[in-house]
Amino acid sequence: MSTPPPGEDPPPYQPQWQQPQQQPPPSSQWQSQWQQPQPPQQQWGGYQPSPPTPGNAIASLVLGICSIVLCPLICGIIGLVLGYGAKREIEASQGRLGGRGVAQAGIVTSWIGIGIWGILIGLWVIAIVASS
Repeated sequence: MSTPPPGEDPPPYQPQWQQPQQQPPPSSQWQSQWQQPQPPQQQWGGYQPSPPTPGNAIASLVLGICSIVLCPLICGIIGLVLGYGAKREIEASQGRLGGRGVAQAGIVTSWIGIGIWGILIGLWVIAIVASS
Protein backbone atom coordinates (compact mmCIF):
# COMPACT_ATOMS: atom_id res chain seq x y z
CA MET A 1 0.00 0.00 0.00
CA SER A 2 1.25 3.46 -0.73
CA THR A 3 1.31 6.29 1.75
CA PRO A 4 -0.69 9.44 1.00
CA PRO A 5 1.24 12.54 -0.02
CA PRO A 6 1.97 15.01 2.79
CA GLY A 7 -0.97 17.24 3.69
CA GLU A 8 -3.65 14.73 2.62
CA ASP A 9 -5.63 12.58 4.99
CA PRO A 10 -5.18 8.87 4.63
CA PRO A 11 -8.16 7.12 3.02
CA PRO A 12 -10.54 5.56 5.51
CA TYR A 13 -9.95 1.93 6.31
CA GLN A 14 -11.93 -0.47 4.13
CA PRO A 15 -12.02 -4.18 4.80
CA GLN A 16 -10.61 -6.41 2.10
CA TRP A 17 -14.04 -7.41 0.83
CA GLN A 18 -15.10 -3.76 0.36
CA GLN A 19 -12.01 -2.62 -1.48
CA PRO A 20 -12.53 -2.19 -5.20
CA GLN A 21 -10.92 -4.93 -7.17
CA GLN A 22 -9.64 -4.54 -10.66
CA GLN A 23 -10.71 -7.48 -12.72
CA PRO A 24 -8.79 -8.54 -15.77
CA PRO A 25 -10.86 -8.29 -18.94
CA PRO A 26 -12.47 -11.61 -19.81
CA SER A 27 -11.00 -13.59 -22.63
CA SER A 28 -12.93 -13.84 -25.87
CA GLN A 29 -13.85 -17.45 -25.03
CA TRP A 30 -15.66 -16.41 -21.84
CA GLN A 31 -16.88 -13.08 -23.15
CA SER A 32 -19.40 -14.67 -25.53
CA GLN A 33 -20.80 -16.80 -22.70
CA TRP A 34 -21.40 -13.79 -20.45
CA GLN A 35 -23.09 -11.80 -23.18
CA GLN A 36 -25.81 -14.42 -23.80
CA PRO A 37 -29.15 -13.44 -22.31
CA GLN A 38 -30.05 -15.48 -19.25
CA PRO A 39 -33.57 -16.84 -18.81
CA PRO A 40 -35.52 -15.08 -16.06
CA GLN A 41 -35.49 -16.93 -12.76
CA GLN A 42 -38.84 -17.80 -11.25
CA GLN A 43 -39.35 -16.36 -7.83
CA TRP A 44 -41.51 -18.00 -5.22
CA GLY A 45 -44.45 -15.74 -4.51
CA GLY A 46 -45.12 -17.03 -1.04
CA TYR A 47 -48.41 -18.27 0.34
CA GLN A 48 -51.40 -17.62 -1.86
CA PRO A 49 -54.70 -18.02 0.01
CA SER A 50 -57.44 -19.93 -1.73
CA PRO A 51 -60.52 -18.05 -2.89
CA PRO A 52 -63.36 -17.90 -0.36
CA THR A 53 -66.08 -20.54 -0.31
CA PRO A 54 -69.67 -19.30 -0.41
CA GLY A 55 -71.75 -20.05 2.65
CA ASN A 56 -74.47 -21.84 0.72
CA ALA A 57 -71.92 -24.44 -0.44
CA ILE A 58 -71.01 -25.21 3.17
CA ALA A 59 -74.68 -25.18 4.22
CA SER A 60 -75.46 -27.59 1.39
CA LEU A 61 -72.83 -30.03 2.64
CA VAL A 62 -74.07 -29.80 6.23
CA LEU A 63 -77.69 -30.30 5.16
CA GLY A 64 -76.69 -33.19 2.90
CA ILE A 65 -75.07 -34.95 5.86
CA CYS A 66 -78.14 -34.20 7.99
CA SER A 67 -80.35 -35.68 5.27
CA ILE A 68 -78.52 -38.99 5.62
CA VAL A 69 -78.69 -39.04 9.41
CA LEU A 70 -81.73 -37.06 10.55
CA CYS A 71 -84.42 -35.64 8.32
CA PRO A 72 -84.21 -36.75 4.70
CA LEU A 73 -86.85 -34.77 2.85
CA ILE A 74 -86.50 -31.34 4.41
CA CYS A 75 -82.71 -31.31 4.77
CA GLY A 76 -82.16 -33.11 1.45
CA ILE A 77 -84.32 -30.78 -0.63
CA ILE A 78 -82.90 -27.63 0.97
CA GLY A 79 -79.37 -29.06 0.55
CA LEU A 80 -80.01 -29.64 -3.15
CA VAL A 81 -81.36 -26.12 -3.68
CA LEU A 82 -78.42 -24.54 -1.86
CA GLY A 83 -75.85 -26.80 -3.57
CA TYR A 84 -77.06 -26.06 -7.10
CA GLY A 85 -77.30 -22.36 -6.26
CA ALA A 86 -73.75 -22.35 -4.90
CA LYS A 87 -72.43 -24.07 -8.04
CA ARG A 88 -74.12 -21.44 -10.22
CA GLU A 89 -72.67 -18.67 -8.05
CA ILE A 90 -69.14 -20.14 -8.19
CA GLU A 91 -69.26 -20.53 -11.96
CA ALA A 92 -70.55 -16.96 -12.39
CA SER A 93 -67.72 -15.54 -10.22
CA GLN A 94 -65.06 -16.45 -12.82
CA GLY A 95 -62.52 -17.72 -10.27
CA ARG A 96 -63.14 -15.22 -7.46
CA LEU A 97 -64.98 -17.86 -5.43
CA GLY A 98 -63.85 -21.39 -4.64
CA GLY A 99 -65.60 -24.33 -3.06
CA ARG A 100 -66.96 -26.05 -6.13
CA GLY A 101 -66.07 -29.42 -4.58
CA VAL A 102 -67.87 -28.52 -1.35
CA ALA A 103 -71.01 -27.62 -3.29
CA GLN A 104 -70.76 -30.83 -5.32
CA ALA A 105 -70.33 -32.86 -2.12
CA GLY A 106 -73.43 -31.19 -0.68
CA ILE A 107 -75.43 -32.12 -3.76
CA VAL A 108 -74.20 -35.73 -3.70
CA THR A 109 -74.84 -36.23 0.02
CA SER A 110 -78.31 -34.69 -0.33
CA TRP A 111 -79.18 -37.11 -3.13
CA ILE A 112 -77.75 -40.02 -1.15
CA GLY A 113 -79.79 -39.04 1.90
CA ILE A 114 -82.97 -38.74 -0.12
CA GLY A 115 -82.26 -42.04 -1.88
CA ILE A 116 -81.47 -44.01 1.31
CA TRP A 117 -84.54 -42.71 3.09
CA GLY A 118 -86.67 -43.27 -0.01
CA ILE A 119 -85.59 -46.91 -0.11
CA LEU A 120 -86.22 -47.32 3.64
CA ILE A 121 -89.68 -45.76 3.40
CA GLY A 122 -90.44 -47.94 0.35
CA LEU A 123 -89.41 -51.08 2.24
CA TRP A 124 -91.48 -49.99 5.24
CA VAL A 125 -94.55 -49.47 3.07
CA ILE A 126 -94.05 -52.88 1.42
CA ALA A 127 -93.70 -54.50 4.85
CA ILE A 128 -96.92 -52.88 6.08
CA VAL A 129 -98.85 -53.88 2.96
CA ALA A 130 -97.52 -57.47 3.10
CA SER A 131 -98.42 -57.89 6.77
CA SER A 132 -102.03 -56.80 6.37
